[in-house]
Amino acid sequence: PTKELNDFLEDTVKKQPPAAARGKYIKMFYATQTGTKPPTFLFFCNYPALLQRNYLRYMEGQFRDVFDFEGTPIRMKFRKR
Repeated sequence: PTKELNDFLEDTVKKQPPAAARGKYIKMFYATQTGTKPPTFLFFCNYPALLQRNYLRYMEGQFRDVFDFEGTPIRMKFRKR
């Protein structure tokens, strides 16, 4: 459910917020699932182009741990709100 996904997003960002880039703070607003084969998730934030690769890997790792996607390919897309 979308609420569970957004609770995950809030907890993940609270544990480790994305680093500021070029003097701009990145805020993650909400997420939704857009596909199932493979599982695809769309995240909305204010500066998606400024998200760093290591933060995307961190989010993917948290995602796999919380939702038990071990061994399953997942897609995460980021879009400006």
